[in-house]
Amino acid sequence: MNPLEIFCSLKEVGFSYDKEISKKIQLDYSEDLKKILETNSISFENQNSFIVIERKNLPFAFFEDINEFQSQIKLTDFEKPIIINSFNNTNPIYFSDSYDIQIIDKLPNENYLISNAKTFLESIGYFKSKYDENEVNFEFIDDFSLSNRTITFSSISEKKRLKFIFTPTGVIEMNTSVNYSTKFDEFKSLMLESKQYPVFLKKSLIKHLLNSSLNPYVSFFEKIDQIILEAKLDFNVYLHELSIDKIKAEYKDYKQQYFSSQNEILNKLTNQIIAVPISISATVFAISRLEGKGLPLFIVSFGLLCYIGYVTFLIKFFVRDILALHSQSSHDYKNLYDQSFFRENEDELTYFKQVKSSIDNRLSDLYLGLKCFTVIMWVSSGLILVYVLSHFIDFSNYNKDLFFFVIPLILFIYLFSEILFKEKLNDTNE
Repeated sequence: MNPLEIFCSLKEVGFSYDKEISKKIQLDYSEDLKKILETNSISFENQNSFIVIERKNLPFAFFEDINEFQSQIKLTDFEKPIIINSFNNTNPIYFSDSYDIQIIDKLPNENYLISNAKTFLESIGYFKSKYDENEVNFEFIDDFSLSNRTITFSSISEKKRLKFIFTPTGVIEMNTSVNYSTKFDEFKSLMLESKQYPVFLKKSLIKHLLNSSLNPYVSFFEKIDQIILEAKLDFNVYLHELSIDKIKAEYKDYKQQYFSSQNEILNKLTNQIIAVPISISATVFAISRLEGKGLPLFIVSFGLLCYIGYVTFLIKFFVRDILALHSQSSHDYKNLYDQSFFRENEDELTYFKQVKSSIDNRLSDLYLGLKCFTVIMWVSSGLILVYVLSHFIDFSNYNKDLFFFVIPLILFIYLFSEILFKEKLNDTNE
Protein backbone atom coordinates (compact mmCIF):
# COMPACT_ATOMS: atom_id res chain seq x y z
CA MET A 1 0.00 0.00 0.00
CA ASN A 2 1.20 3.50 -0.67
CA PRO A 3 1.29 6.11 2.16
CA LEU A 4 -2.01 7.68 1.16
CA GLU A 5 -3.82 4.34 1.16
CA ILE A 6 -2.35 3.55 4.60
CA PHE A 7 -3.57 6.88 5.95
CA CYS A 8 -7.05 6.30 4.49
CA SER A 9 -7.16 2.89 6.21
CA LEU A 10 -6.22 4.49 9.55
CA LYS A 11 -8.76 7.24 8.98
CA GLU A 12 -11.45 4.67 8.22
CA VAL A 13 -10.75 2.79 11.47
CA GLY A 14 -10.67 6.01 13.41
CA PHE A 15 -7.80 7.19 15.61
CA SER A 16 -6.89 9.67 18.28
CA TYR A 17 -3.66 11.66 18.32
CA ASP A 18 -1.79 13.12 21.29
CA LYS A 19 -0.47 16.34 19.77
CA GLU A 20 0.81 17.88 22.98
CA ILE A 21 2.90 15.18 24.69
CA SER A 22 3.52 11.74 23.23
CA LYS A 23 2.99 12.48 19.53
CA LYS A 24 1.44 9.03 19.15
CA ILE A 25 -1.56 7.75 17.22
CA GLN A 26 -3.91 5.42 19.07
CA LEU A 27 -6.37 3.04 17.34
CA ASP A 28 -8.73 0.29 18.50
CA TYR A 29 -7.08 -3.09 18.13
CA SER A 30 -8.14 -5.32 15.21
CA GLU A 31 -6.47 -8.16 13.37
CA ASP A 32 -7.09 -6.51 10.03
CA LEU A 33 -5.37 -3.32 11.18
CA LYS A 34 -2.48 -5.30 12.67
CA LYS A 35 -2.04 -7.13 9.37
CA ILE A 36 -1.96 -3.87 7.41
CA LEU A 37 0.71 -2.43 9.69
CA GLU A 38 2.86 -5.55 9.62
CA THR A 39 2.55 -5.89 5.85
CA ASN A 40 3.79 -2.32 5.40
CA SER A 41 6.56 -2.66 8.02
CA ILE A 42 5.09 -0.05 10.35
CA SER A 43 6.28 -0.48 13.95
CA PHE A 44 3.56 -0.33 16.61
CA GLU A 45 2.85 -1.29 20.22
CA ASN A 46 -0.04 -3.21 21.73
CA GLN A 47 -1.30 -1.39 24.78
CA ASN A 48 -4.30 -3.04 26.38
CA SER A 49 -6.91 -3.10 23.65
CA PHE A 50 -5.25 -0.40 21.56
CA ILE A 51 -2.65 -0.20 18.85
CA VAL A 52 -0.24 2.72 19.39
CA ILE A 53 1.98 4.07 16.62
CA GLU A 54 4.70 6.68 17.11
CA ARG A 55 4.45 9.43 14.55
CA LYS A 56 8.04 8.94 13.41
CA ASN A 57 7.23 5.31 12.44
CA LEU A 58 4.56 6.32 9.93
CA PRO A 59 5.47 6.25 6.21
CA PHE A 60 4.39 9.88 5.97
CA ALA A 61 4.96 13.06 8.01
CA PHE A 62 1.78 13.49 9.98
CA PHE A 63 0.50 16.76 11.49
CA GLU A 64 -2.84 17.24 13.18
CA ASP A 65 -3.37 20.81 11.94
CA ILE A 66 -1.61 23.82 10.45
CA ASN A 67 -0.41 25.05 13.85
CA GLU A 68 1.42 21.78 14.49
CA PHE A 69 2.77 21.78 10.96
CA GLN A 70 4.19 25.30 11.33
CA SER A 71 5.69 24.63 14.76
CA GLN A 72 7.03 21.08 14.23
CA ILE A 73 7.95 20.67 10.57
CA LYS A 74 11.60 19.77 9.86
CA LEU A 75 13.47 19.56 6.60
CA THR A 76 13.76 15.78 6.96
CA ASP A 77 9.95 15.57 6.98
CA PHE A 78 10.01 16.43 3.29
CA GLU A 79 11.71 13.13 2.59
CA LYS A 80 8.27 11.56 3.03
CA PRO A 81 4.80 12.57 1.89
CA ILE A 82 3.16 15.12 4.21
CA ILE A 83 -0.36 14.86 5.59
CA ILE A 84 -2.15 17.59 7.56
CA ASN A 85 -5.15 15.91 9.13
CA SER A 86 -7.22 19.06 9.59
CA PHE A 87 -6.48 21.84 7.13
CA ASN A 88 -8.36 24.96 8.21
CA ASN A 89 -10.80 22.72 10.13
CA THR A 90 -11.75 20.87 6.94
CA ASN A 91 -10.59 17.71 5.19
CA PRO A 92 -7.02 16.43 5.36
CA ILE A 93 -4.51 17.46 2.74
CA TYR A 94 -1.80 15.28 1.25
CA PHE A 95 1.39 16.53 -0.29
CA SER A 96 3.97 14.45 -2.15
CA ASP A 97 6.67 15.19 -4.68
CA SER A 98 7.15 11.54 -5.58
CA TYR A 99 3.71 9.90 -5.67
CA ASP A 100 1.37 10.27 -8.59
CA ILE A 101 -1.82 9.16 -6.86
CA GLN A 102 -5.28 10.38 -6.02
CA ILE A 103 -5.09 12.87 -3.19
CA ILE A 104 -7.61 13.54 -0.45
CA ASP A 105 -7.94 17.30 -0.67
CA LYS A 106 -5.26 19.01 -2.70
CA LEU A 107 -4.12 22.46 -1.74
CA PRO A 108 -5.49 25.13 -4.11
CA ASN A 109 -2.98 26.33 -6.68
CA GLU A 110 -2.58 29.71 -5.01
CA ASN A 111 -1.73 28.17 -1.64
CA TYR A 112 2.00 27.67 -1.13
CA LEU A 113 1.94 26.69 2.55
CA ILE A 114 4.05 23.56 2.15
CA SER A 115 6.46 24.71 -0.58
CA ASN A 116 7.13 27.94 1.32
CA ALA A 117 7.83 25.98 4.50
CA LYS A 118 10.35 23.86 2.63
CA THR A 119 11.94 26.98 1.13
CA PHE A 120 12.33 28.54 4.57
CA LEU A 121 13.96 25.44 6.07
CA GLU A 122 16.26 25.15 3.06
CA SER A 123 17.24 28.80 3.46
CA ILE A 124 18.67 28.08 6.91
CA GLY A 125 20.93 25.41 5.46
CA TYR A 126 21.81 27.69 2.55
CA PHE A 127 22.88 30.56 4.80
CA LYS A 128 24.84 28.11 6.92
CA SER A 129 26.72 26.97 3.82
CA LYS A 130 27.71 30.60 3.12
CA TYR A 131 29.33 31.03 6.53
CA ASP A 132 33.07 30.56 6.73
CA GLU A 133 34.62 31.66 10.02
CA ASN A 134 38.09 31.53 8.44
CA GLU A 135 37.22 33.92 5.62
CA VAL A 136 39.43 37.02 5.81
CA ASN A 137 37.98 39.00 2.92
CA PHE A 138 34.28 39.49 2.23
CA GLU A 139 31.84 37.52 4.38
CA PHE A 140 28.24 37.27 3.22
CA ILE A 141 27.27 35.68 6.55
CA ASP A 142 29.20 37.22 9.44
CA ASP A 143 28.05 34.64 11.99
CA PHE A 144 25.95 31.49 12.03
CA SER A 145 25.15 30.06 15.46
CA LEU A 146 23.27 26.78 15.70
CA SER A 147 23.24 27.01 19.51
CA ASN A 148 21.76 30.53 19.52
CA ARG A 149 19.72 29.88 16.38
CA THR A 150 20.87 33.13 14.76
CA ILE A 151 22.19 34.22 11.36
CA THR A 152 24.06 37.52 11.47
CA PHE A 153 24.69 40.02 8.69
CA SER A 154 26.79 43.09 9.46
CA SER A 155 28.17 46.12 7.67
CA ILE A 156 31.42 47.36 9.19
CA SER A 157 31.50 50.53 7.08
CA GLU A 158 27.99 51.55 8.14
CA LYS A 159 28.23 49.99 11.62
CA LYS A 160 24.99 48.09 11.20
CA ARG A 161 24.07 44.55 12.24
CA LEU A 162 21.08 42.43 11.33
CA LYS A 163 20.07 39.09 12.87
CA PHE A 164 17.77 36.37 11.58
CA ILE A 165 16.40 34.19 14.38
CA PHE A 166 15.05 30.68 13.79
CA THR A 167 13.76 27.85 15.99
CA PRO A 168 14.94 24.19 16.22
CA THR A 169 11.77 23.09 14.43
CA GLY A 170 8.95 24.79 12.62
CA VAL A 171 8.78 27.71 10.23
CA ILE A 172 8.08 31.42 10.31
CA GLU A 173 4.69 32.76 9.30
CA MET A 174 4.68 33.34 5.55
CA ASN A 175 2.15 34.57 3.02
CA THR A 176 0.77 31.35 1.52
CA SER A 177 -0.56 33.11 -1.58
CA VAL A 178 2.99 33.94 -2.73
CA ASN A 179 5.40 31.34 -4.04
CA TYR A 180 8.68 32.24 -2.34
CA SER A 181 10.55 29.20 -3.66
CA THR A 182 11.03 30.74 -7.13
CA LYS A 183 12.07 34.06 -5.59
CA PHE A 184 14.62 32.42 -3.32
CA ASP A 185 15.93 30.40 -6.28
CA GLU A 186 16.56 33.69 -8.09
CA PHE A 187 18.33 35.03 -4.99
CA LYS A 188 20.63 31.99 -4.95
CA SER A 189 21.30 32.15 -8.68
CA LEU A 190 22.38 35.79 -8.37
CA MET A 191 24.81 34.79 -5.63
CA LEU A 192 26.56 32.60 -8.22
CA GLU A 193 26.26 34.95 -11.19
CA SER A 194 29.18 37.17 -10.22
CA LYS A 195 31.68 37.53 -7.40
CA GLN A 196 30.33 41.04 -6.81
CA TYR A 197 26.66 40.10 -6.52
CA PRO A 198 26.92 38.81 -2.90
CA VAL A 199 28.27 42.24 -1.91
CA PHE A 200 25.31 44.06 -3.41
CA LEU A 201 22.77 41.49 -2.17
CA LYS A 202 24.08 41.81 1.37
CA LYS A 203 24.05 45.61 1.21
CA SER A 204 20.49 45.63 -0.12
CA LEU A 205 19.36 43.02 2.42
CA ILE A 206 20.65 45.05 5.38
CA LYS A 207 19.23 48.29 4.00
CA HIS A 208 15.70 46.90 3.52
CA LEU A 209 15.45 44.81 6.69
CA LEU A 210 17.37 46.69 9.38
CA ASN A 211 14.50 48.97 10.43
CA SER A 212 11.68 46.57 9.66
CA SER A 213 8.94 46.31 12.28
CA LEU A 214 8.47 42.62 11.42
CA ASN A 215 10.68 39.65 12.22
CA PRO A 216 13.70 40.24 9.91
CA TYR A 217 13.48 36.68 8.60
CA VAL A 218 9.80 37.21 7.69
CA SER A 219 10.68 40.57 6.11
CA PHE A 220 13.44 38.92 4.09
CA PHE A 221 10.92 36.82 2.19
CA GLU A 222 8.30 39.57 1.96
CA LYS A 223 10.85 42.07 0.60
CA ILE A 224 12.97 39.64 -1.39
CA ASP A 225 11.82 41.19 -4.70
CA GLN A 226 12.96 44.65 -3.55
CA ILE A 227 16.24 43.25 -2.24
CA ILE A 228 16.97 41.52 -5.56
CA LEU A 229 15.89 44.56 -7.63
CA GLU A 230 18.11 46.99 -5.75
CA ALA A 231 21.05 44.57 -5.84
CA LYS A 232 20.65 44.27 -9.62
CA LEU A 233 20.46 48.05 -9.93
CA ASP A 234 23.59 48.57 -7.81
CA PHE A 235 25.39 45.88 -9.79
CA ASN A 236 24.51 47.64 -13.07
CA VAL A 237 25.71 50.93 -11.60
CA TYR A 238 28.96 49.18 -10.69
CA LEU A 239 29.30 47.72 -14.19
CA HIS A 240 28.72 51.10 -15.83
CA GLU A 241 30.89 52.91 -13.28
CA LEU A 242 28.01 55.20 -12.41
CA SER A 243 26.83 56.69 -9.15
CA ILE A 244 23.14 57.56 -9.17
CA ASP A 245 23.45 59.77 -6.08
CA LYS A 246 26.39 61.62 -7.61
CA ILE A 247 24.57 62.12 -10.92
CA LYS A 248 21.49 63.41 -9.07
CA ALA A 249 23.62 65.87 -7.10
CA GLU A 250 25.30 67.08 -10.29
CA TYR A 251 21.94 67.34 -12.05
CA LYS A 252 20.62 69.40 -9.15
CA ASP A 253 23.50 71.86 -9.62
CA TYR A 254 22.86 71.74 -13.34
CA LYS A 255 19.21 72.68 -12.69
CA GLN A 256 20.29 75.64 -10.57
CA GLN A 257 22.63 76.82 -13.33
CA TYR A 258 19.78 76.78 -15.84
CA PHE A 259 17.50 78.62 -13.43
CA SER A 260 20.24 81.21 -12.85
CA SER A 261 20.52 81.77 -16.61
CA GLN A 262 16.75 82.08 -16.86
CA ASN A 263 16.67 84.52 -13.94
CA GLU A 264 19.31 86.64 -15.65
CA ILE A 265 17.16 86.88 -18.77
CA LEU A 266 14.12 87.59 -16.62
CA ASN A 267 15.89 90.39 -14.72
CA LYS A 268 16.98 92.06 -17.94
CA LEU A 269 13.48 91.69 -19.36
CA THR A 270 11.94 93.10 -16.18
CA ASN A 271 14.03 96.26 -16.53
CA GLN A 272 12.71 96.70 -20.06
CA ILE A 273 9.13 95.96 -18.97
CA ILE A 274 9.39 98.67 -16.34
CA ALA A 275 10.98 101.15 -18.76
CA VAL A 276 8.58 100.65 -21.68
CA PRO A 277 5.34 101.78 -19.94
CA ILE A 278 7.18 104.81 -18.54
CA SER A 279 8.50 105.69 -22.01
CA ILE A 280 5.09 105.23 -23.61
CA SER A 281 3.40 107.31 -20.91
CA ALA A 282 5.98 110.06 -21.31
CA THR A 283 5.44 110.01 -25.07
CA VAL A 284 1.67 110.27 -24.70
CA PHE A 285 2.09 113.15 -22.25
CA ALA A 286 4.47 114.95 -24.62
CA ILE A 287 2.11 114.48 -27.55
CA SER A 288 -0.79 115.90 -25.56
CA ARG A 289 1.32 119.00 -24.84
CA LEU A 290 2.51 119.37 -28.42
CA GLU A 291 -0.94 119.20 -29.97
CA GLY A 292 -0.95 120.89 -33.38
CA LYS A 293 2.85 121.24 -33.56
CA GLY A 294 3.95 119.10 -36.48
CA LEU A 295 7.74 118.92 -36.17
CA PRO A 296 7.89 118.27 -32.41
CA LEU A 297 5.24 115.56 -32.77
CA PHE A 298 7.29 113.98 -35.52
CA ILE A 299 10.47 114.08 -33.40
CA VAL A 300 8.72 112.52 -30.36
CA SER A 301 7.13 109.80 -32.49
CA PHE A 302 10.46 109.06 -34.20
CA GLY A 303 12.16 108.81 -30.79
CA LEU A 304 9.48 106.36 -29.61
CA LEU A 305 9.98 104.20 -32.71
CA CYS A 306 13.75 104.17 -32.22
CA TYR A 307 13.36 103.17 -28.57
CA ILE A 308 10.85 100.41 -29.39
CA GLY A 309 13.16 99.22 -32.16
CA TYR A 310 16.09 99.03 -29.73
CA VAL A 311 14.02 97.07 -27.17
CA THR A 312 12.93 94.71 -29.94
CA PHE A 313 16.58 94.26 -30.88
CA LEU A 314 17.31 93.25 -27.26
CA ILE A 315 14.31 90.92 -27.21
CA LYS A 316 15.76 89.15 -30.23
CA PHE A 317 18.82 88.27 -28.13
CA PHE A 318 16.63 87.19 -25.22
CA VAL A 319 14.75 84.83 -27.56
CA ARG A 320 18.04 83.37 -28.80
CA ASP A 321 19.20 82.84 -25.21
CA ILE A 322 15.99 81.01 -24.32
CA LEU A 323 16.21 78.80 -27.40
CA ALA A 324 19.87 78.06 -26.70
CA LEU A 325 19.09 77.10 -23.09
CA HIS A 326 16.30 74.81 -24.22
CA SER A 327 18.48 73.20 -26.88
CA GLN A 328 21.30 72.62 -24.38
CA SER A 329 18.89 71.22 -21.80
CA SER A 330 17.43 68.77 -24.33
CA HIS A 331 20.89 67.77 -25.53
CA ASP A 332 22.15 67.09 -21.98
CA TYR A 333 19.07 65.05 -21.10
CA LYS A 334 19.38 63.03 -24.32
CA ASN A 335 23.01 62.23 -23.50
CA LEU A 336 21.88 60.99 -20.09
CA TYR A 337 19.01 58.98 -21.57
CA ASP A 338 21.32 57.36 -24.13
CA GLN A 339 23.38 55.79 -21.34
CA SER A 340 22.81 52.03 -21.56
CA PHE A 341 22.25 51.90 -17.79
CA PHE A 342 19.26 54.23 -17.98
CA ARG A 343 17.84 52.42 -21.01
CA GLU A 344 17.86 49.23 -18.95
CA ASN A 345 16.55 50.95 -15.77
CA GLU A 346 14.12 53.62 -16.95
CA ASP A 347 12.63 54.03 -13.46
CA GLU A 348 15.90 55.68 -12.42
CA LEU A 349 15.21 58.46 -14.95
CA THR A 350 12.15 59.68 -13.02
CA TYR A 351 14.09 62.32 -11.04
CA PHE A 352 15.88 63.60 -14.15
CA LYS A 353 12.62 63.74 -16.11
CA GLN A 354 11.14 65.92 -13.37
CA VAL A 355 14.14 68.29 -13.48
CA LYS A 356 13.99 68.45 -17.28
CA SER A 357 10.24 69.10 -17.15
CA SER A 358 10.63 71.95 -14.63
CA ILE A 359 13.33 73.56 -16.81
CA ASP A 360 11.19 73.21 -19.96
CA ASN A 361 8.07 74.59 -18.27
CA ARG A 362 9.96 77.59 -16.96
CA LEU A 363 11.54 78.27 -20.37
CA SER A 364 8.15 77.87 -22.06
CA ASP A 365 6.55 80.40 -19.67
CA LEU A 366 9.44 82.82 -20.23
CA TYR A 367 9.18 82.43 -24.01
CA LEU A 368 5.40 83.02 -23.98
CA GLY A 369 5.74 86.02 -21.68
CA LEU A 370 8.38 87.55 -23.94
CA LYS A 371 6.15 87.10 -26.98
CA CYS A 372 3.13 88.67 -25.23
CA PHE A 373 5.24 91.58 -24.01
CA THR A 374 6.56 92.26 -27.55
CA VAL A 375 3.07 92.24 -29.11
CA ILE A 376 1.64 94.51 -26.40
CA MET A 377 4.57 96.93 -26.77
CA TRP A 378 4.12 97.18 -30.55
CA VAL A 379 0.33 97.48 -30.35
CA SER A 380 0.66 100.30 -27.81
CA SER A 381 3.23 102.09 -29.95
CA GLY A 382 1.11 101.60 -33.05
CA LEU A 383 -1.92 103.13 -31.36
CA ILE A 384 0.18 106.12 -30.32
CA LEU A 385 1.30 106.61 -33.93
CA VAL A 386 -2.32 106.46 -35.11
CA TYR A 387 -3.13 109.03 -32.43
CA VAL A 388 -0.33 111.29 -33.76
CA LEU A 389 -1.66 110.90 -37.29
CA SER A 390 -5.11 111.91 -36.05
CA HIS A 391 -3.68 115.42 -35.53
CA PHE A 392 -3.11 115.68 -39.24
CA ILE A 393 -5.95 113.54 -40.60
CA ASP A 394 -9.56 113.83 -39.49
CA PHE A 395 -10.46 110.13 -39.11
CA SER A 396 -13.92 110.98 -37.80
CA ASN A 397 -15.03 111.89 -41.29
CA TYR A 398 -12.89 109.30 -43.09
CA ASN A 399 -13.42 105.86 -41.68
CA LYS A 400 -11.71 104.50 -44.79
CA ASP A 401 -8.51 106.33 -43.85
CA LEU A 402 -8.60 104.91 -40.31
CA PHE A 403 -9.13 101.42 -41.75
CA PHE A 404 -6.24 102.08 -44.16
CA PHE A 405 -3.84 102.76 -41.28
CA VAL A 406 -5.04 100.35 -38.53
CA ILE A 407 -5.43 97.12 -40.53
CA PRO A 408 -1.92 97.26 -42.08
CA LEU A 409 -0.59 98.11 -38.62
CA ILE A 410 -2.17 94.97 -37.12
CA LEU A 411 -0.90 92.83 -40.02
CA PHE A 412 2.59 94.30 -39.65
CA ILE A 413 2.70 93.56 -35.92
CA TYR A 414 1.46 89.99 -36.48
CA LEU A 415 4.00 89.27 -39.25
CA PHE A 416 6.79 90.91 -37.30
CA SER A 417 6.08 88.81 -34.18
CA GLU A 418 5.96 85.63 -36.29
CA ILE A 419 9.35 86.45 -37.80
CA LEU A 420 10.87 87.37 -34.45
CA PHE A 421 9.50 84.21 -32.81
CA LYS A 422 9.66 81.95 -35.87
CA GLU A 423 11.76 79.33 -34.08
CA LYS A 424 9.64 77.52 -31.49
CA LEU A 425 10.90 75.86 -28.32
CA ASN A 426 9.88 72.43 -29.62
CA ASP A 427 12.10 72.96 -32.67
CA THR A 428 15.18 72.97 -30.44
CA ASN A 429 14.59 69.45 -29.05
CA GLU A 430 17.25 66.90 -29.87
